[in-house]
This record gives sequence, C-alpha cells and structure tokens, in this order.
Amino acid sequence: MLRCKDLLPCDSGSLLRGELPRCILSLLDMIVQFELHKITAAHLGLRKMYDKYKEYPPESFDEDFIEIVINALKGAENLLKNIDIGNLGLYFQLLEEDIKKNSKPNIILERLHNLVTVFDYVLLNNYCFVLPPQDIKYFEEDAIPKQIRENLPDCIFDLEEANKCFAFGRTTACVYHSIRSLEFILPLIAKKLSGLGSSYDPKKALNDNWGTIIDKIDKELKVLQQSTPRSKQRNTKIRKLSEINAHMRSVKNAWRDPTMHAHGQFAEQIASDILNHTIGFIRYVLETYPAKKKII
Repeated sequence: MLRCKDLLPCDSGSLLRGELPRCILSLLDMIVQFELHKITAAHLGLRKMYDKYKEYPPESFDEDFIEIVINALKGAENLLKNIDIGNLGLYFQLLEEDIKKNSKPNIILERLHNLVTVFDYVLLNNYCFVLPPQDIKYFEEDAIPKQIRENLPDCIFDLEEANKCFAFGRTTACVYHSIRSLEFILPLIAKKLSGLGSSYDPKKALNDNWGTIIDKIDKELKVLQQSTPRSKQRNTKIRKLSEINAHMRSVKNAWRDPTMHAHGQFAEQIASDILNHTIGFIRYVLETYPAKKKII
C-alpha cells in the first residue's frame, strides 16, 4: 500500500466542484464519489441482506432475498474484472452456487457473512490515486518530444519516469530521473570529440563519474583548440561542444550532486523548471548532434 503524507485525501466538495488535487482515496470513496452505482449497490445490497437475517435465519429464503443477492452478485461483475483481492471472486462464486443448490439458510448466511466481510475489507483497505486532469499529460507519449524519442532513445526511460514522478508529486524523484537522462549527453559529446581527432574513448564516458568525464572533455577540447588543421567549421564545432560541456558542469554542481548525495530536496516549481529545462536542453543538443541510435 502506497501512502504519501503530502498527498491529501480528496473531499466530496472538491470533486463536485471539479477541483481534483493529487490525492489518494479508498476504493470505497472512489466508488461513491464517482457514482459507480453497480458496485455500490452490490456492496450495500449484500450487507443489507446479511444484517436483516443474521440474528434470526428463516427456514427458507423468499424470492425477494434471492433476487436481491443475485442482482448484487451481477452488479459486482465490473469490480471483479479489475480487482480480485482476498479471493473476493471465490466468495462470490461459492455464494452463487449455494443459492442455486437451495442450500440451507444458515449455510447461505455463513457464505454471505464471509463475502460481506471480504468485500468490506477490499473496499476499505485498497487505495487508488486521483490526478487532476492537467496532470494526465505527463503519461502521454508526447510528454517526450518526438525529436528525443527518435534521436536519443537511451534517455526515454528516465524522462518517462521523471514525468510520472512529477505527476504524482514526487518532485525530488522527478529531478533525479531528469538528471539521469542527461547522462547520455556526455558520451555523445565524447563521441563527437573523437570525430575531431580526440584520443578520449567515448566508452569511458559511460562509466566514469560526471566530474571525471567533464574534466577529461575540457582537457580534450583545449588540446583540439590548439591543434591543427584549423577551420571556421571546426572551430564552431569545438565551441559548441565547449558550451554543452560547460552547461553539463553547471547541471552537475547545481542539481546533480545535491540530488545524488541526498542533500537536495526540490519543490514542485523547481522540479517543473528542471524537467522542462532538461527536455529543452536535450533538444538543443540534438539539433546539432542527433544520436539516431542507442548509445549503450
């Protein structure tokens, strides 16, 4: 069971007003609030029948009782398609079989008691998340631009996780995954450097820590700036790579190190800014240096 202390419970007033904060609801609350009548009727119908007869079981049940219970069983079908916790489906099946066999009332009531008890437990002890409509976009495919999906597929997993974490209010986790997605920029820089004559092995940029990689790339860039042959096009490429590497150092110092070493916690607005910045920066890099295949 996932309970988040800062995900506040919803109230019926906010739901009716169309104000959906991020929150967790019990399954029963969810059913009642969103008026899923068949499931509510099933639960209430079964409980009503049990409470009516539990003290004084009749010699036989009348047709009204049978009809109410059968309708309740049918009404719960939608619930059972998606949720079968605590063998709830088995209890429904056993009760239905006993009714069809005209079993003794005390046996049917015992089955009904077991079913109602499990039904209560399922409804009251299982929770679901409710998201405001504006946060659904973080689960859609276009939350990650097509340019990134096609040109740097390595970072898709972490960007997807960053979006989901933000939607659920896990803002520091959102920053964590945003920063992880940027790790694939460093081997991309190293790969472009090797094309300019650098001796730095791009594969090492997949295993070394950020500080080591960025320092080595800086060193290689200085060597390339002083080497020959020189041309305007080559100098432009070196300058662009220098800008990207400098930005990665800033990201490392401002966001990556505090996040990875448990010193930083990020509020919602900052996490949103970092997520949007990350996506924007990756797009900026890919405009000049598309990977077009997985780096690792």
